[in-house]
Amino acid sequence: MEGNKIYFKQPETKKEKKRAKSKSSGSSSIEFGGKKFKDKDKVVFYKEISSMLNAGLDVISALSIVSENEFSDKTKNIITKLNTDISNGASINQAFSDSESFSSYEIFNIKIGEETGRVKHVFKKLSEHYEQKDKQKKQFINAMIYPLSVVVISVIAVMFMMIFIVPMFKEVFGRTNADLPEITEAIISLSNFIQGNFVYIIGLSLILFLLVFINRKKTGFRKVTSSILLKIPVIKNVIKSYYLNRLCASFSILISSNIDLVRSIDFCSKMIGFYPLEESLRQMKSEILKGDSLHNTLNAKNKLFDNKFISFIKIGEETNQLDLMFEELSNQYADELEHRVSVLNKVIEPVIIIFLGGFVGLILVAMYLPMFEISTQMGF
Repeated sequence: MEGNKIYFKQPETKKEKKRAKSKSSGSSSIEFGGKKFKDKDKVVFYKEISSMLNAGLDVISALSIVSENEFSDKTKNIITKLNTDISNGASINQAFSDSESFSSYEIFNIKIGEETGRVKHVFKKLSEHYEQKDKQKKQFINAMIYPLSVVVISVIAVMFMMIFIVPMFKEVFGRTNADLPEITEAIISLSNFIQGNFVYIIGLSLILFLLVFINRKKTGFRKVTSSILLKIPVIKNVIKSYYLNRLCASFSILISSNIDLVRSIDFCSKMIGFYPLEESLRQMKSEILKGDSLHNTLNAKNKLFDNKFISFIKIGEETNQLDLMFEELSNQYADELEHRVSVLNKVIEPVIIIFLGGFVGLILVAMYLPMFEISTQMGF
């Protein structure tokens, strides 16, 4: 019952039973992203549904109003179908599940909300979850986009010099028949190599990009890349803060929704998308099922979890306020992430400028050095 409306679940048709069977057979694979409903749209969707339910509207009326927002046609069709299905007697959970546009995480939360009469609370939590997820994503993109763009521009600038500028000097030196310094010959040789193999370099770069894209979700590839990232100074701190923030925010929402700890770990292991944390969560689940406490599974077994994290979890277990402790940790890691992004940009900017300036300077010195020697020999 929600908003003075009662939704009765209709008897399942053969088609529905077949679909349910198909879903249950794949229940071990928990999905966390609908293919048709974008996360940024879900922020608005859940926030407005939650607000309307708190204002006393029923789910059908709330969906009717939300469907009029400036969503894409696909998203509007999804919301309209939800409204139609619920109006025809389907439960909220059943309607969301049948749309195939929502994750198992969302559907499971909505199911619990219906069973416990806390649908309003669940929609609010889902809005907070996707708002937090969107914020984290933007923070991480902002942290990476500046240094990556500077690196790309730097590579383009160096390639331009090697392909167009150096050959001009090479032509001048060829007319003089003078002996060139070793550094000049090295730069010219590198320029010749790039010019002669430019197509192959571009082709190899595209192949590498495709290999990374194809293998990005494979366990071995994720294990290697995450291991490399966690060894890079400064960047490893940003990575840790980002994923611990996501982990704590997810745990806080799940536990506050009365989802048991083991099930919460299952969901989080599929939500995080970072191999070291996923592996740690699997180990934690195994030890908890053997009767160990959550904080004991963290002790010195993984460098991702610092003493602060372990202490907060221990207090949360002892006071039965794990959700509040995870929420506090999430806030702290969010602040840390913001600070470390700022530090990262301050550190990377001068490093890239020094590297680019040094390489460009090396090319210029290598090109002008023979000219100075030639002018000296000619008595200028």
